[in-house]
Amino acid sequence: MRVIRRAASLVLAAALWAAPALAAGAQDPVEQQYAQEDTANYFQAYNEPIDREGFCYLVVSLMAELEETTVDQLYARLTDAQKEEAFDDVTDENKYISLAKKYELVVGSGMGAFSPQADAQRQEVAAILVNFIRRMAPQHWDESRDYTQDVVIEDRVEIDDWARQAVAYMVQCGLMPLDENQNFDPTGTMTVEEAVLLLSNFRLYLETPADPASGVPAAVWIAGSVGAGAAAVAILIAVLLGRSRAKKRREAEQERRRTEDLAQRLAPAAGRGTSSQAPRSGAVETRLIPPSPENSAGGTVLLEPEPGRPRLRLSDGQSGLDQTFALERPLTVGRLEDNLLCLSDGAVSGHHCRFFWEGGQVLLEDVGARNPIWIQRGADRLAVRRGEPVPVQTGDVLHLGSMRVRVELTGGAGR
Repeated sequence: MRVIRRAASLVLAAALWAAPALAAGAQDPVEQQYAQEDTANYFQAYNEPIDREGFCYLVVSLMAELEETTVDQLYARLTDAQKEEAFDDVTDENKYISLAKKYELVVGSGMGAFSPQADAQRQEVAAILVNFIRRMAPQHWDESRDYTQDVVIEDRVEIDDWARQAVAYMVQCGLMPLDENQNFDPTGTMTVEEAVLLLSNFRLYLETPADPASGVPAAVWIAGSVGAGAAAVAILIAVLLGRSRAKKRREAEQERRRTEDLAQRLAPAAGRGTSSQAPRSGAVETRLIPPSPENSAGGTVLLEPEPGRPRLRLSDGQSGLDQTFALERPLTVGRLEDNLLCLSDGAVSGHHCRFFWEGGQVLLEDVGARNPIWIQRGADRLAVRRGEPVPVQTGDVLHLGSMRVRVELTGGAGR
């Protein structure tokens, strides 16, 4: 009864929270909470597959809730060595993956890597949740027991050895049931919506007393979990719908501002006179360059830089990126729309990096990348760290998320 009452309260809370979010222009308390936690960096759409990093976000957030603390407070407990020893392809600042590694919820994909943007496989999800149980609710797990003896899984040969006990356990307790053909689909994926529903059910499962005979909680929690799971999914969908509307409003406003800014650049200044007037001493002279096959790749409008300052061309054949920038101001790069260069790659952070001109060279700086930034320069591989700008040069290949972006400096010092 306690579980059913809790489920009913969650359904009621979901109804009260989700309704305002569905109203045009509304931002309910749940959406505000998601915005504060920057979930836009982890989830883009509820019907897309969840990646390993996104699932770590959900699991570590649940761990903080159960320990009645915050993720930031959990992260503050880590030593510098524990943060650094996470994975080679994850930055120290990624607190969710660092915490998942610290508490032995994940072990990576081998060779010191985690592959955070890889889709989370169902067998990986099962193993993470069982590791969670062993740490947070050991009364539900029997180390001496062989759980594979109590369930028949038709595609069991496709399950990796390290995941077989976890998969069998998750099937028996009803959290990850088999399909109609008694298959588990261990290398299959799940959407963000399905992952949220699973974590909602998992949350209730942990609160249910274990069955002393089997070590698996009684099935009564399933009835309550359906309602609670639906509540969680309703909240997530409401948040994502609200975020989509807000994104469209921001895009329209940014387009309006860009149009106004371009009009101001083209319009002559009041009282300036003819265009033959010399620029002020020390001022940066800019003018629009007519599009040409050489400088209009990707539809970019170029502003001619001051003498000696090169233009920065960034290209990636796989994504179709091919744009050139004058670097009259820092070029911000990231997935959010407030960047000058907005990339849709899921492995790129909201505010990933920036390029700027200083001291006679073009510099690249990490401004919040969750995944490492590398410069491949011939046989050398240079790391770009936060607060430590690194000069770039023609021929460099930048590792930005999953993209491989080629650098070309043209004109001025870049020749």
